[in-house]
Amino acid sequence: MSTFRKLAINPLILLVDDEVSNRLVLISYLKRFRLSYVEAKNGLEALKIVQESFENHESKFDQVFIMMDSNMPIMNGEESSLKIREFLKERGLNDPIIICVTANEEVMKTFQNNFIYDEICIKPLKFDRFQLILEKYNLIDL
Repeated sequence: MSTFRKLAINPLILLVDDEVSNRLVLISYLKRFRLSYVEAKNGLEALKIVQESFENHESKFDQVFIMMDSNMPIMNGEESSLKIREFLKERGLNDPIIICVTANEEVMKTFQNNFIYDEICIKPLKFDRFQLILEKYNLIDL
């Protein structure tokens, strides 16, 4: 079995999806790397988690990494991502890494014209692709 080393000092890894089964898949992937995470069922919950984590400028997190569904009730991924970016920017904090994980092909078509997400992955997200994303954004090193 390979040994994985975390590179980010202490990232806030946030899994945002209204479907429990989708979150469970991502959780099982993160557990393979022994990475801690927080779950949210919609974009509004995700925004509140980030706000509470950074409201006093004394957060224990040095980076925000989000796996965000695009189509959710209460607040969708696009609106949540914009508000999270704005919140962190206003406080002079690091820009979050936001990966959209979606089954919506329309999101893929419009991805080239927006700067909301760092990249987009189509569901179901396979483990190998997930691992490449973690490596790309320095959350793990094989």
